[in-house]
Amino acid sequence: GAEIDFALDMGGKFKFVILHGFQSGPDRPRWVWAKEKLEEMGHEVIIPALPNPDTPTEREWVEAALAATSYDERTVLVGHSLGSVAALKVLEKLDAPIARLVTVGGFVSKNFKDNPRPFEKTFDWKFDGEKIRRNAHSITILHDPRDYAVSEMQAKELSDLLQTPLT
Repeated sequence: GAEIDFALDMGGKFKFVILHGFQSGPDRPRWVWAKEKLEEMGHEVIIPALPNPDTPTEREWVEAALAATSYDERTVLVGHSLGSVAALKVLEKLDAPIARLVTVGGFVSKNFKDNPRPFEKTFDWKFDGEKIRRNAHSITILHDPRDYAVSEMQAKELSDLLQTPLT
């Protein structure tokens, strides 16, 4: 994917921190596969098990992501779905920028296409776009227009906040 291409383009080795989404975990086949491929290229990969994936809270997820590792200019932070929201909140808390933020199926509002989610009340839907942008040297937003839950409007809101086009 795009995050793997980026690592090859940049040269050198990176630490990929992958934050899974709602009702997910690091043992899902897609994350096992991504970890294996990135490690074959010589990168370090950390996929923390974010607590209570069925009833997540922003505080618990951000604390777990921050406790999992250190973040620096060789870090690529990848957030999938609700993991993207946690990734944005992690970037708000960092004192120095990382190499790249990649969001996959990310969003910054709770206007889902299908149905409400239990985390709508346990996450804060306000974001410091300026600080997030300052803390990521590069940003990639991956959005599938056929996503069953994340709407085009939600993707555009994320794109506007990060001042980055959708890919």
